[in-house]
Amino acid sequence: MRWLYSPGSTINLHMFIKHGTLITAAGPVQADLEIRGDKIEAIHPQGAPADTGLPEVDASDLWVLPGAVDAHTHFGMPLGLSLIH
Repeated sequence: MRWLYSPGSTINLHMFIKHGTLITAAGPVQADLEIRGDKIEAIHPQGAPADTGLPEVDASDLWVLPGAVDAHTHFGMPLGLSLIH
């Protein structure tokens, strides 16, 4: 997994994420994502011309989960406990 910022840091990203699979509540969508500051400015159809002037991140073969936070652990699972003993 690649992180674009460190947890706990101030988010001030300006970038264009292209060629990714955007995961939404409605399901996966092939789309490009324009981010300015801490907000999604626009979602563009994948491959549509978008001259944003922003630094580009190629997310080919990657899932893009805007706003998703995966804050869970596996402590207490039998495998995790067996590693401790």
